[in-house]
Amino acid sequence: MNILYKEIENRRNVMVDIETLGRKPGIIILSVALVEFDIKTGKILKTLEKNLSLAESLKKDFKIDSDTLKWWLKQDPTLFRTMLEIPSYSIEDTLDEIIFFVKDGYLS
Repeated sequence: MNILYKEIENRRNVMVDIETLGRKPGIIILSVALVEFDIKTGKILKTLEKNLSLAESLKKDFKIDSDTLKWWLKQDPTLFRTMLEIPSYSIEDTLDEIIFFVKDGYLS
């Protein structure tokens, strides 16, 4: 086995998905999801999913891009409503959990 393959084999593999209300810095993040998985088998090892507080983001002067909001309103309304209605978390708490997930191993 070559050294490069061994390094990849021992590396943690984490995929990140972020849903936002725009594509520029300072825009509102609606949700963040992380999945750690085994690259060889595809088995999901652990997950972290957090919806961020829209109200808190607006208070902190994060912005909404009108074109992106229009796009969201054309998508499945259940998905968008779910991101806004289910329990949401502060930006700071979410960042702390992401760091813990990646660094120390979040237990789902």
